[in-house]
Amino acid sequence: MNLKTAARQLGVHYQTAYKWVRSGELIAVKVGLSYEISEAALERFLLDREAQKRVPTEALERNGHGSALTPLGVADREHVLAELDAMLPYVSVDARALFDHLVWRATETIGDSVVLRLLSEDRRWSEPVAFGHPDPAKHVIMGAILARHLQRADEGFAGRALAEERTFFMPQVSQRAARRGVPSEFVQYFDLASVYSVIVGVLRRGDEPAGTLTVHRTQPGAPYNRDDVAYLEQLAARASSALSRADLFERAWRARADLKARIESLVVAAGGRPIDAAQLTRQLTDVDDRGLGLVLTDLGHRVVAISVRAAASLGYEPGELVGMSCLELTAPEDLPDEKEHLARMVRGELDYCDVSVRKLHRDGRAVPLAVHRAVARTPDGTPHFVVAALRPDCGSVH
Repeated sequence: MNLKTAARQLGVHYQTAYKWVRSGELIAVKVGLSYEISEAALERFLLDREAQKRVPTEALERNGHGSALTPLGVADREHVLAELDAMLPYVSVDARALFDHLVWRATETIGDSVVLRLLSEDRRWSEPVAFGHPDPAKHVIMGAILARHLQRADEGFAGRALAEERTFFMPQVSQRAARRGVPSEFVQYFDLASVYSVIVGVLRRGDEPAGTLTVHRTQPGAPYNRDDVAYLEQLAARASSALSRADLFERAWRARADLKARIESLVVAAGGRPIDAAQLTRQLTDVDDRGLGLVLTDLGHRVVAISVRAAASLGYEPGELVGMSCLELTAPEDLPDEKEHLARMVRGELDYCDVSVRKLHRDGRAVPLAVHRAVARTPDGTPHFVVAALRPDCGSVH
């Protein structure tokens, strides 16, 4: 349909519809001097407008999740660990928000200065990504030192922890050694930047050390103890989980985007003609799927192509699953949510969807998977296939 027809169906002036086209809200294909809008694009636009009317808290009320955080000032370590556990399922492609919260809470519950560092890609440098101190003056000085002093991965207390791949603990730190650890430009601030006790925990990506979580006591007479060490190790474990989850999310999103682009190019090139199944399968083999499984389904949820890794995760060969509905492989208790997510994608309400779902293995057990889906569309907004990147689930996706 042309733009005027679409405007009439939407009950708005032609110029209003044109504004939506120019802003990208309403998908249209330019043909000569005019615009053509598909029924799918119009339906998708209406669904988007309807979704914008919803009260933001509805989703929280529907799934029973509200704020998981306890009030400020609570120095209960179990509460802090519970907060971090509640935040972890919401970590996607970046864990810095959780890192910031972890450091802030650590300053309250263990103190004093707290620094979370990650190794650079070449593993030569230890880069600060979150830090804090409950004293405002010390917090500012700490920030200046971290900004100006690039720390080598083999340097200082953190370097020892990384080299030994275990927690480093020094209850009493020699002030002569502490002074040597302060960059010369900041020695004048030594009284504020000194270290009297230290614990360094190691963050991990799988089997490899990935960074450190360090706490320094910046006042004398209150050395850390073994309970503090155990608590710091629990905090470091949460940070490691968040880091691993963000890495997996990012890898899955890249694979999903690559596969989506490949399938959309193939659909456009086909120009409405049927696409050979072998062509579709070849698109999966060209995607970097390390640690992931890839699946392509039609709009009826039937498997059109599936990677060897994805099929093997459920105990099948790829050919055994082609033509089967992905809903047949869903655990009964997860089926209602799975149907709803897929329906929203096919209708056009969602282009992308990340979910946790249990799929049935050939041997009958339920396998928890994180599934990252996207709809492959032609330029006019018409959906053709649903692509998915699968990975083992390390926490619920909401």
